[in-house]
Amino acid sequence: AAVAWTIRNAAVAHAKGQLRGTGASVFLVSALRRVLPLVLYATFLLLPAVSALIFSSFLCDAFVYDDATGETRSFLQADYSLECSTPAHQRLKNWAFGLSPLWPVGVPVLYLVLLLAHQRAIRAGRTTKWV
Repeated sequence: AAVAWTIRNAAVAHAKGQLRGTGASVFLVSALRRVLPLVLYATFLLLPAVSALIFSSFLCDAFVYDDATGETRSFLQADYSLECSTPAHQRLKNWAFGLSPLWPVGVPVLYLVLLLAHQRAIRAGRTTKWV
């Protein structure tokens, strides 16, 4: 909601002519500059919990199903109603494989790129137009 509010404010400022330049690219850059601190803060807070949730998709507990035959069944630790050898669990693992590079790896890489891009300003103790 806060991100939408910030984008709305940038659109209003653009409509009133308070943003310099012309075109949609100026509007988008202005909106990004206003939203970036909020996005960084939110991703910083959510990174550990979302990463743990993604990786929990791979953790299964095995239980003895039949003592006579020694048959076991595995269930997802996060949700024992989901059996690990089912197509539903395979779909969940596919999503987790897809999200792993995006969230637990991608967000820290985003932080690194932003820090390296503003390294001189950070060391000099200056603010930039981005942060």
